Formats: sequence, C-alpha cells, structure tokens
Amino acid sequence: MEDYFANKWCINFALEGHEVRVYGNLNAKTPLPVVYMHTIADEGRAIWESCREKGLPPFVLAEIAVPDWHGDMSPWAGPSLTKRGEPFAGGADAYLPILERIMAKVERMLDFKPLWRGLVGYSMAGLFALYTLYRTDVFDRIASVSGSLWYWGFVDYVSEHTAVNRPQCIYMSLGDKEGQVKDDVLNTVEPYTGRIYVRLSTRGQRVAFERNKGNHFHEPEARVVKAVAFLLAFGE
Repeated sequence: MEDYFANKWCINFALEGHEVRVYGNLNAKTPLPVVYMHTIADEGRAIWESCREKGLPPFVLAEIAVPDWHGDMSPWAGPSLTKRGEPFAGGADAYLPILERIMAKVERMLDFKPLWRGLVGYSMAGLFALYTLYRTDVFDRIASVSGSLWYWGFVDYVSEHTAVNRPQCIYMSLGDKEGQVKDDVLNTVEPYTGRIYVRLSTRGQRVAFERNKGNHFHEPEARVVKAVAFLLAFGE
C-alpha cells in the first residue's frame, strides 16, 4: 500500500516572494485532490501530520506562506485595527494571478490531473477564500475557517454581488467566543458570518456551518484539519 502521507513527499519552492511547501504523493497512480492553504508561518507540516494521524483520505496539500498577510488577503483597502497596527492594503485582486501561477507550478509537478481543487483559509485567509467566489472559478471546494468576515464592507459586498463560482461545497466555521471581544469592529464577526452564510445559502450555494469552542486563537490548526476533513468527505 502506498503511504500517501510519508514525510519524504515534501517539495519546497519560491515564486514571486511566496514560499510554497507541497506535501503528498505527487506520483500517485490515481488522481488525488489538491488543497491549497495560505499561512503566515510554517503551520503546514503540523496540519499535514495531524491529517495523517486522523487517517484522512489521501490528498496533496500545498501550503503558501504569505509575506504580506494584510495586503494579499484583503479584498480592498482598510485602516489598521489598532493605533500601531498595519493597515490593510487591499491586494487580493493583484495577488490572485500570482496564486494561479503558483497553482500551475504545483500541478505541473503532479503525475495526475487533480481530482478537485480546494482552498482552505483561516482568519484573513478565510475572508480571502470566500472573496474568490466572486473573482475566479478555479476552486471546486472552499473552506473559510474563523474567517475575518467582520471586514469593512464585505457583508454588503456579498449581498450586492453574484458569485462567479458555484463550488461543490463551501465550509464555514466560527468559534463561539469570537464575537466577545472589546472591539466594535471585531464584534461584528458573529452576526456578519451568519448573514453571509444565509446569503450564500439562499443564492444556491452548498454551504455548511460549524461552530467551534473558544475564541479566534483557540486551536486554529485543529479547526483547519476539521475543514480539510469536511472537504475530503463531501459527497461520500
């Protein structure tokens, strides 16, 4: 039996300032799903190993380390959340062509055509994952994990625009204490997430919502693994 999760199957490369780590059997004899994930640090290996420990079905994980988190993952410009914090540059549209070039390079390494493509994101990357619904149709399954759906104007954007992508499934999750912070902007995450979930559902998207325990920083890797598991199991 092939070991689809063996650590020897890890390839690193850089493209246009983004470090990419690819985990999985690139030479599998049958097509596998390819799941793309944006991270700040090297969370990919821990997530990959957790998927292995939980016995998830075989897949390829492509982790993309984002050097400009507030820029690449934000759909439009926004102010800093704190006096000394970094503003949001609104660079998602400029980043999307880079992402597609990264995907093309990853998939040239494969001996198979992806069974399907997934996109999983946490926090700002979860916001970005849902934003792609309106900008590209390259992803077949999408997960927004504790997504930053408080983001200025995003709930209205979802209400006013029609998605160009109707993926096989969308997974959304939120911690039960994420809306209990001393910040008027961040406190909107719970009602806005609910409104976006309802809006997507009524627009015919196949959306699942899961509530997790804890605040925004509680067990993020475990939440991502749950999202990956959902995408892999969808339709079975």
